[in-house]
Amino acid sequence: MSNAVLVRGRACALQCLAPLVLLALGAPALAAPDIEADEDHVYYGDPDLAEKPGVISANTVFLEIPAYKRIVDEKIPKDDPRYWLLMEEANRIFMAALRATDRNHGYDLIGELGSIKVDGKPAPDITSTVVEEVRKIVRNGADGK
Repeated sequence: MSNAVLVRGRACALQCLAPLVLLALGAPALAAPDIEADEDHVYYGDPDLAEKPGVISANTVFLEIPAYKRIVDEKIPKDDPRYWLLMEEANRIFMAALRATDRNHGYDLIGELGSIKVDGKPAPDITSTVVEEVRKIVRNGADGK
């Protein structure tokens, strides 16, 4: 076999192996994050399928929702029928904001502050992102239906 054929064969082998080596070296960066979630405090998403989790202060988010703010400001008690109508509206807007946060920002798992860890560290606080989505919904007159 000539040296030219051997050199060409080695060059081809290197060209073919290089992407595999690079892929193997980069594999840890591509691995799915290790997500731990207290499912009792998860508002949106499936911890088993999540790729990009975040946490929020639900109270802060709810205080941006006019229906909930009305309950608080007017001190409407739970035994008042208006309480349940307003809470239903507030919950619709809250869930619509969580869906919008997933759709627009990619957060596919959202829970209360401290309820989710990613690779052993607290998930990022995305309260301000969800609040902005609530404001968009309220501004556009949508009620989350």
